Amino acid sequence: MPETAKSPDGRAWWTRADLGFRHGQLELSGRVLAELHRAAGGPLHVLSWPRVRAKLAALRGSLEAAGLDARILYAMKANRLEPLLTALALEDGCGIDACSPGEVALARACGFAPEAISVTLCAPSDADLRALLAHAGLWINCDGLGVLERVGRLSPGRAVGLRVNPGIGLGYGDNPALDYAGGRTTKFGVLPEQIETACAIARRHRLAITTLHVHAGCGYLNDQLDRLDQLVAAVLDLGGALEAPLERINIGGGLGVPLTPGDRPLELSAWAAVLAQRLAGRGLRLEVEPGAYLVQDAGVLVLQAVGSDWRGGRRVVYLDGGFNLAPEPAFYGLPCQPVRCRALEPDEPLYTTDVAGNINEALDLWASQQPLPEIRDGESVALLNVGAYGAAMASDHCRRGAFSHWLLTARSAS
Repeated sequence: MPETAKSPDGRAWWTRADLGFRHGQLELSGRVLAELHRAAGGPLHVLSWPRVRAKLAALRGSLEAAGLDARILYAMKANRLEPLLTALALEDGCGIDACSPGEVALARACGFAPEAISVTLCAPSDADLRALLAHAGLWINCDGLGVLERVGRLSPGRAVGLRVNPGIGLGYGDNPALDYAGGRTTKFGVLPEQIETACAIARRHRLAITTLHVHAGCGYLNDQLDRLDQLVAAVLDLGGALEAPLERINIGGGLGVPLTPGDRPLELSAWAAVLAQRLAGRGLRLEVEPGAYLVQDAGVLVLQAVGSDWRGGRRVVYLDGGFNLAPEPAFYGLPCQPVRCRALEPDEPLYTTDVAGNINEALDLWASQQPLPEIRDGESVALLNVGAYGAAMASDHCRRGAFSHWLLTARSAS
């Protein structure tokens, strides 16, 4: 394996205390992934609750250390596994970011009170709005002028949030597909030139816009913290144009995790310091909506090797699950790290390898030109960093959508 793929102590770059090889087998949170895979009898999404909980605690700790009045709202669209949501509902101070009536209903069923749920609506119908407004205490952020108008018509006199698009975006690797508020106009948010109209709509329906929300992007790391600073400053400027006193700033999610050997983990203390520098002394509450940050590197997809071939001078290994089981690598070009669940033997050769799925589409490629050992037919292969937007976005394309989804606790899988 190339030196760039290893940490200073010689381990693979992705290895950490709860993820690595022990007694020759790949383990996550103390569980042997190949054994779990055999027990599942097919494609298996595995999510580590200890990892999620540790990251939640680290995020909360960084906000508290920076002196921020903050609330964490888990973005459940990233992974809506019910045992995960039930566990999060028991964590003090953790709420939910939802984006549909169905997500609200699931959050409620898993133990979240309406007051712990914030909904940001994207293209809702009147039926959607009526279903949400039936939950007293639920917070609603309006994504556009039309949504604001309809909320005002259906529920005049309430306090609401407004999602804005200040024209500053950020995302993993400057990937334009992950930049939701930058140079290109996206479907998200009220533009700066529309704020005056938004205030007129609010006035007409006696709405108080007390929260500004922004959905800037996905997967940003340390090199984009300066852009985060610019983003928060721009949102605060827009808040100055509102007629009701601004009470909260919601910066959405978008915090990233390392996906390649060259990535470094997001420094939460530096991240929180950027926010504190802009928000200190303003009397505003901060809301953060981490989804992928909490679950992405806590989840793996374990598949079986079902064959191999040689094409263009490199080996192609085929797995029994395709991009429909974890669409982000195909949809957004995000890196995906395949790992054979059996440890590398001393002096075992590596081959330049493509890892492909079983879907009849050319984009069904998990990884390209990876230095990997021989992967025998029938062996288990773990695809790392697919805990977010994997199982939650899965489809039955080509009727190959069957999988199991397990949450690992300290003692068992369920």
